[in-house]
Amino acid sequence: MLHYECYKTSADDRKLDTVTSGDIVMRNRNLGIEEYRFLLKTIVSSGIGEETFGPRVVLAGREESPTLEDSFLEMDDLIFTTLDGLFLKTEKL
Repeated sequence: MLHYECYKTSADDRKLDTVTSGDIVMRNRNLGIEEYRFLLKTIVSSGIGEETFGPRVVLAGREESPTLEDSFLEMDDLIFTTLDGLFLKTEKL
């Protein structure tokens, strides 16, 4: 491995605070009480929500019915942002 790159968007409109993270967890109807407890405990103990970013489709509340365009936009952002960063780091080696 020459280098690695973690994906992090630069879009502040996708940043989640702790309350929003909790709201997203709570609106999932497929989780039982134990899953809710686990996720909320994980959010609190890990600091998720303080410097966490989410996909636009989830923030818009459309995670159960994303469009093909939503998927393409998310993949393009993730893939090209990550690869561009990786290539910049690798270029310096």
